[in-house]
Amino acid sequence: GFPISCVLGKAKIMQVFEEIFFSFTMGGEVASIVAALKVIDILETTNALESMKSHGKRLQDGLNVMVREAGLRDCIQCVGIPSWSMISFSDFAGCDGALIRTLFVQELNKRGILSLGVHNMSAAHDHECIEQTLQTYATVLKTISSWLDEPQPDSFLEGPVIQPVFQAR
Repeated sequence: GFPISCVLGKAKIMQVFEEIFFSFTMGGEVASIVAALKVIDILETTNALESMKSHGKRLQDGLNVMVREAGLRDCIQCVGIPSWSMISFSDFAGCDGALIRTLFVQELNKRGILSLGVHNMSAAHDHECIEQTLQTYATVLKTISSWLDEPQPDSFLEGPVIQPVFQAR
């Protein structure tokens, strides 16, 4: 999580910057440049990209299989590309998708998996991390499935329902 940006253009246009004062929030900050160079080095000298793709695919495919097995295919689905996928939640059995998402995230967090329903894969994610996450998903999906069979699944909420950041008006 380092901020980084650059201003660039044709040499003729960029010469203007030699004659004027310009500034921006992170002007002169070099830690981001060092971090970016290190990331480029890692991507060029290791199998980090392939690892992120394969671990992401394992998470995505594993979750989708467990969702089907738990009978929740109509309300939970992991979509997107393997290195950056998201879990979508739909209305199901009279339950709002936002409620299902909130229960899912609540139960993951209680079990040590901090998530809002997105897989942002990194080179730091290893086989053990992926397997632990999948085991936790299996437990949480069984819990959610049983709660959706109850007359009031919202009674299992321990906080407010997650609200979307952006809403159509």
